[in-house]
Amino acid sequence: MILLISITVNAIAAGFDHSYGDYAKLLSVNVKDGRVDYKNIKDNPELLFKFLSNISKVSKEQYEYWSRNKRLSYLINLYNAYTIKLVVDNYPIKSIKDIKNPWGSEIVGLFGRKISLDSLENEVIRKEFKEPRVHFALVCAAKGCPDLSSEPYTYDNLDKNLDSAGTDFLMEHDKNYTDDENRTLYISPIFKWYEDDFKAKYGSVVKLLKMYWKGPGAGKIVDYKISYSNYDWALNNRNLRN
Repeated sequence: MILLISITVNAIAAGFDHSYGDYAKLLSVNVKDGRVDYKNIKDNPELLFKFLSNISKVSKEQYEYWSRNKRLSYLINLYNAYTIKLVVDNYPIKSIKDIKNPWGSEIVGLFGRKISLDSLENEVIRKEFKEPRVHFALVCAAKGCPDLSSEPYTYDNLDKNLDSAGTDFLMEHDKNYTDDENRTLYISPIFKWYEDDFKAKYGSVVKLLKMYWKGPGAGKIVDYKISYSNYDWALNNRNLRN
């Protein structure tokens, strides 16, 4: 009986491509420097549709047998891929905010049901994992977001890649920068919107910034007052013709 259970568990846990091969191809062709060629994906949607069809077939039972990093990688890729689909389905647009109720519409296929991007982020990812670094990885199709990675998130390098995403995001000087004349540190509103998440893990936003801010102004984080930069809701579009 124990052997039978073990075989069943292994069978359930297997059968899913945790390297995200189809998604990797989609990203490598259409994402560069965080910008997405939505027009090309709309004109050639086969890889996106194939990937979403496969990733949405994962059952709750199968998911629960995975390791923590496999589960979190899966959900990050699911969120970003469905965000791409949302934009592609409504393209051409200038901003994701041009779409009616973009985060509240139930478009995400998860465990045999449909949920919204908002529910996926707040009721599933944030609630289950208590991992504030996801805010450097979940991309809402706006220029103000962290850059979309040109590779999928995978379980074997997840912590390293989340750390890199945090450092890369803080190096984006249109979002995070110092004003030496006014002794002010401007940071993305993401740190205000999800302040409680960052405090719960790091103690304060300032402590997180000290860990991940590697560029100019790193030594001034403690001394400068904090304010927030403007969030750019323009589409993170790579195709400049639309």
